[in-house]
Amino acid sequence: MGRRRLVSSKEAAILLGIATDEASLIRHFTLVSADRLECELRRRPQNKLGFAVQLCTMRHTGRLLWDNEQPPAAVIKYLAGQLGIDARLYAFYAHRVQTRFDHSRSLMAYLSLRTASEDDRRAALVAAIDAAANGDHGLPIATAAIAEFRKRNALLPSLHSIEKIGLGGRAIARRRAEKELVEGIPPERLTLLDRRWRLTRPSARRAFIG
Repeated sequence: MGRRRLVSSKEAAILLGIATDEASLIRHFTLVSADRLECELRRRPQNKLGFAVQLCTMRHTGRLLWDNEQPPAAVIKYLAGQLGIDARLYAFYAHRVQTRFDHSRSLMAYLSLRTASEDDRRAALVAAIDAAANGDHGLPIATAAIAEFRKRNALLPSLHSIEKIGLGGRAIARRRAEKELVEGIPPERLTLLDRRWRLTRPSARRAFIG
């Protein structure tokens, strides 16, 4: 049995994916002067390009590039054009795990972001609970949790972690709703409903009849 999912693959792409339409490229992947300076501090051309890809991706999505994630070709080409670098050189950067890691640490300081803490995760859980209280669908719940991380300038954790937070928030919201529902029913009514439920079970009906 596969793990439980809060959002579909399509919804996950909407929440955490990298947009590549022309308007999104211009909005999210255009380097300003300060960005260019940070890129130029890297020595090799592939590192300048890779740094730019990580910078814009992190600022756009609020997350790091995932392991073995290949950014869209349109993004690499657009940034390479701004830097005057051959887009094909990104392939050399992608294989340097340590370089990517070092760059991500520098970028967190540059963008005033930090790794999500337990407090951030608890705040995201509260946001998920609040969203689940207004509806059971997974997308708004995941959206609320992600928005809380971003509001707190915390890097987004993995999709799996976000889904765990969202599923937990939905489960808590459901239990609270059930508790409020039950608390509004008089004890004698609960006893009657329980008796009727037991009699509707197949084993109970057979025992009752036989």
